[in-house]
Amino acid sequence: MSEIKIGNRLVGTGQPCYIIAEIGINHNGDINIAKKLIDVAVAAKCDAVKFQKRTVEVVYPAEELARPFTRPKNWPARVRARSATPTAI
Repeated sequence: MSEIKIGNRLVGTGQPCYIIAEIGINHNGDINIAKKLIDVAVAAKCDAVKFQKRTVEVVYPAEELARPFTRPKNWPARVRARSATPTAI
């Protein structure tokens, strides 16, 4: 396999693993949360991060968006806590 360069890093056979953190849509559209998640990825020695962005009005029908959201009772406490307070990242 040949090597390619991403930024100042070589990627390919014989090179260290290039690690990409999957942030997805966990930023909830909030730039401050996104920046905190990037900081966490940097602290974990990730080389890059990957985001996703969805327009919920396109992904979900209006009836679904109009329904009140309730979290399942069997969610682990840490998931419930993190979901309730996204600034706790």
